[in-house]
Amino acid sequence: MTHQLIEKLKKEFELFIQIREAEDFFIRQEYHKALLICFDILDKNPDYSRAQIIVLLIQVAASNEIAAQELFELYFTLQANTSDLNIKEIILDKIDNLAIQVAKFSMFTKSLKQGLFALQDGITYSDFKNFVVKNKGFKRAFQDIHFTSKVIIEDKKDLIDFINNLIDHGFQKEALNYLEEGLKLFPKDYELNLLAKMVFNKTEKEKL
Repeated sequence: MTHQLIEKLKKEFELFIQIREAEDFFIRQEYHKALLICFDILDKNPDYSRAQIIVLLIQVAASNEIAAQELFELYFTLQANTSDLNIKEIILDKIDNLAIQVAKFSMFTKSLKQGLFALQDGITYSDFKNFVVKNKGFKRAFQDIHFTSKVIIEDKKDLIDFINNLIDHGFQKEALNYLEEGLKLFPKDYELNLLAKMVFNKTEKEKL
């Protein structure tokens, strides 16, 4: 077995594990977590149909959760003998039949980030960064929203950037809290684990 084939099989297995995690979160109605995993998958594999389907179903869930769960059951059943592309076409057709307004996939990723995360009790990281500029500094901006809002992170890159800013401005405890949430979604991520170790060591030193 060649090295290239081994790497290909390894990537396919990792992708399979990720999409199963997203599906499990969807079943448990933890749509925010499922969406983060799907966005992470689609950043690396933009044409991966199974992740696209889950994102579609999450958008449906924002307005009709019962219909979304029924469509997920159909999606799961079809996996046994239907290609991913055909499953996507069937799901899209069912959504159209339900008269649920769904954008084409090339357009809805941005609206999902703006819409679904807006349902969460918090402020998106993009809005928070604008708030930082207006308040002339990260520390002051974070102190202003810390006790009233939660910063909603839309992807792993933003999470790492946000945590680094928390660390740099002395918010060690808060950084650990966000790291704990991030590691639940990406338990094997090297950067997040490295940050967690760094924050933990820094916190322990401050106790001495």
